[in-house]
Amino acid sequence: TKEFSKIVLDYIAELTKSYVGVFYIFDQERQVAQAIAGYACIIEKLSQASFESGEGVVGQAIESKKYLFAQIWQ
Repeated sequence: TKEFSKIVLDYIAELTKSYVGVFYIFDQERQVAQAIAGYACIIEKLSQASFESGEGVVGQAIESKKYLFAQIWQ
């Protein structure tokens, strides 16, 4: 799963010209999203690699069942 997630994330990041990306897997039983792959970042060095539903931007995406994107314009 980690290798596949990394391949998919790399493809999406390059396609969307993203600077950084993180791929999360949601554990239905524990209700927690866990970082599994990173693009231009090391997931082991993230300040927070897991989120509960409603916690932060990632948790809000889980709670609302929507994709959330942050864009930085230069």
